[in-house]
Amino acid sequence: MARKRTGLAKARKKAARKANPIAPAPAADAAGVFSAALGHHRRGDVKTALRGYAQALRLDPGFADAYANMGVALRTQGRYGAAIACYRRALALGPESAGIRSNLGNALRDLDRYDEALAAHRRAVELDAASPDAHYNLGLVLRDVGRFDDALAALDRAISLRAGFADYRWDRALTLLQKGDLEKGFEEYEWRWKLKSTPPPRFGQPLWDGSDLKGRTIMLSREQGMGDMIQFCRYASMVKDRGGTVMLETQPELARLLSTAPGVDKVVTPDTPAPRFDVQIPVLSLPRIFKTTLETVPDRVPYVTAPELHNLHLSRPAGSKLAVGIVWAGSPTQANDRRRSCPVDRFLGLMGLANVTFYSLQKGEAAGQLRRSGAAALVTDLGGRLKDFADTAAVIDQLDLVIAVDTAVAHLAGALGRPVWVVLSYAGDWRCPAGREDSPWYPTMRLFQQDRPADWDGVMERVVAALQDFPTPS
Repeated sequence: MARKRTGLAKARKKAARKANPIAPAPAADAAGVFSAALGHHRRGDVKTALRGYAQALRLDPGFADAYANMGVALRTQGRYGAAIACYRRALALGPESAGIRSNLGNALRDLDRYDEALAAHRRAVELDAASPDAHYNLGLVLRDVGRFDDALAALDRAISLRAGFADYRWDRALTLLQKGDLEKGFEEYEWRWKLKSTPPPRFGQPLWDGSDLKGRTIMLSREQGMGDMIQFCRYASMVKDRGGTVMLETQPELARLLSTAPGVDKVVTPDTPAPRFDVQIPVLSLPRIFKTTLETVPDRVPYVTAPELHNLHLSRPAGSKLAVGIVWAGSPTQANDRRRSCPVDRFLGLMGLANVTFYSLQKGEAAGQLRRSGAAALVTDLGGRLKDFADTAAVIDQLDLVIAVDTAVAHLAGALGRPVWVVLSYAGDWRCPAGREDSPWYPTMRLFQQDRPADWDGVMERVVAALQDFPTPS
């Protein structure tokens, strides 16, 4: 029996080691456990790394590097508050580190705590003025708070210390664009092709340089999100004026809609073989080709049209004076979605207005928030009936107003020339330049930007007041 119990104990120990690969041998010290956890972290196994860092801290509660690395791992999981606590503990144990200060600033920025983030990044620069990342991270927060010239100075310093690094140049491009310097910004925007996250153009044909097409066929290739495609398909007519046949590659959900854009001879989608063509240009390179400035943005609307034949006819209740569409969330995979999207609860203040009928144009998982909010009876939910953006256009064409976060539906309403109000985060986005209530890209668009980080309630109070003054259609 003793032998059987011994064998069972060995089996249990073996299973425990397999379940927890960073568990130390009896004689292991904190440094050894930390080293094993670091290996898991570098291989992308964050959960195992976190268990290892925790084990190292149980063995040595004063292990500052374990706290610092735990903060990095927690931030990758979106657990920003816990990451901040780890960074502060690491700094308290010392010695003070520019890298940890900078990481702390990044986590504070994730939570829109910009004043604290600025202080952390400034301290990181003081501790190590030769660190390009310290200057870069400082520049990002300066851009968030609208100090664009200071942000550019910080980014330029980072670039001087680490020339040719694509991330720095990319954020410099976004800063120039948000400042309103479109010509320089779109020149710098070409650095996106050197980012690890951006696949290069998938077609092998030569890139178009803007010269006369002389009867050749050009492919305007898709990139980025659907809102980007809606915004920049407006350039197709300008390309057409250069004398060729214009094909536009886009997502299937946009194919019907964008086939109505002036200058587009043919729309293709990635799931069908592309016809023969001679040259190509990614759509977001077109503003550079045409040297677009704030004064020369091609802003004539509408430049797409809703289908004439559809089965999405809206009937307004008796006494309703306004029909308003709402969208409260964008794609959750978009990098800045945590800031640009808001819960549907923030829109509920609108629902108390009399004689206004609300229609939800929300798609995706966020559409379920309407039912959970208890306000489903106050809004007609159309999301399930909208199969593509042409369907959405057919609905918007019947509305008096669209109120949306910064997502593709807002671009669609603007491209259709319909009144649209966009509610924006404090940091905003380059497509909606800071300090403006109008959009250079869409004449019928009005911008409502947060005065304070994460203050959706303040934005919606202004929207409610504006809606009360919105003219009733005759």
